[in-house]
Amino acid sequence: GLSSWPTRMLLLLFGILYIGFGLMHLQVLFTEERYVEQPDVFVPAEPKVLKGTRVLNVVISFMMSIFLIATVAVAKVHCVLAASRVLIAAIAVFTLTGLIGAIMDMYQCSVDGDGIGKACSGVSGFAQMTTTAMLLVTILFFQRWTWILALVSQGGYLFYIAWRYEPKSIMMRLIYSAVGLAFMTTAALIYIKHQVVLRSARTKVEDGTTEFQLMWKTLMESHKPELDELAKQAEDIRSAIGKSVSQQRARGKASPYTRNGKSKQQEKDIDELFKQAGEISAPFQKWVAGWSQSGRVQPGCVKNPNRAIQKVVRSYGRDSSCLTDLVRCTIVVNDVSQILSCLNQILGKAEVCFHWDAETSLAVDETKIMSITSIKNRFDPEFNAAEQSLHYRDLLLNVEVGYVFSNGHVRFLPLCKWGSVEGLQMKRHICEIQILIYNFHSAKKDLHRHYVHFRNIRVQ
Repeated sequence: GLSSWPTRMLLLLFGILYIGFGLMHLQVLFTEERYVEQPDVFVPAEPKVLKGTRVLNVVISFMMSIFLIATVAVAKVHCVLAASRVLIAAIAVFTLTGLIGAIMDMYQCSVDGDGIGKACSGVSGFAQMTTTAMLLVTILFFQRWTWILALVSQGGYLFYIAWRYEPKSIMMRLIYSAVGLAFMTTAALIYIKHQVVLRSARTKVEDGTTEFQLMWKTLMESHKPELDELAKQAEDIRSAIGKSVSQQRARGKASPYTRNGKSKQQEKDIDELFKQAGEISAPFQKWVAGWSQSGRVQPGCVKNPNRAIQKVVRSYGRDSSCLTDLVRCTIVVNDVSQILSCLNQILGKAEVCFHWDAETSLAVDETKIMSITSIKNRFDPEFNAAEQSLHYRDLLLNVEVGYVFSNGHVRFLPLCKWGSVEGLQMKRHICEIQILIYNFHSAKKDLHRHYVHFRNIRVQ
């Protein structure tokens, strides 16, 4: 990612490379190559007319170098998420200018030249547009292949310059070819290294999940009825959430969920979300411990900002409101019956997918202090733990709380009071409650380091 020094060094290298491209294109403006060519030979058409893309190439090259260097500066001074936006903007602009250049070339070759041919066409512009568009899609959806595509495409472009434009000096042709080969070789080495490290990490994680599989086998043999009951309750909650969301959409209200069902925070700004998390994290842990009678509450720290940004970029389409686990705590229990007891206790204090308005607030009593926005039951016998969680199992709930923060103190509000706090600004924040059995909790701590390494290699 942009937080690592190898990535920043590569971006700086590309920035310097584009300065070189800019100087090369600038030098062309002082030669006969600045004119529109004849269709099939690199000779100016008569009468000589300045080719617009010769000037555009200078602007694009220096602009890209500024964007790339600015990306590194923003990542260092501000934050990685802002830097990624600068980088995406640069690639989007580069893609657009490629299309503009292709259209300009085709027009000038047809109007100011003698027609479109091998020497005079918009091929290079369309090639630039296609390559950068592929790079943009890769950055947005397939981050693990970004640098490989970037290095291969840039190496190919260097070979293209070396052999299509036929540099006057044989030394320059060799330099362009050597740098292009170095880029492609680096891409191949990155791919090979990635596969080797991924295989090693996968082996370590799979070795560590054996204990999870044995514990699950024991649970299935000794607590099958309780597991089935837990699965039924979790499914009822999921169905109630789906019904509530459908009702809200039917009323024309915006849904607090993504298209694939991921719950979202009311706040969208990542800085404000972390501010809220800092305000309520410790009070939330104490609050849960105060009413939780089943198991032991294990406090959790606010989510690491680097990991949060990784999730926003890799999994949430850069939508910060999908961060619903900045504030989280764990309730560790001894067996499945205690998980059921804990879930029932939460249900006694919560509404499922509560949407505040004047009518709904009147129907809710003061014992309801939070809203369940999502539930994930990895203890479900139908859950494919091998594919989705490396055999790890827990019960995960997202709960939304309303609170006021005044004079450094947090006061949590029951649902019926969410719209009636005079003179104070109530905030809403979705927190995570994880319920798991002690044996899984202990094994998870031992495996976590290997899993984080494996997850980062897979860019998850």
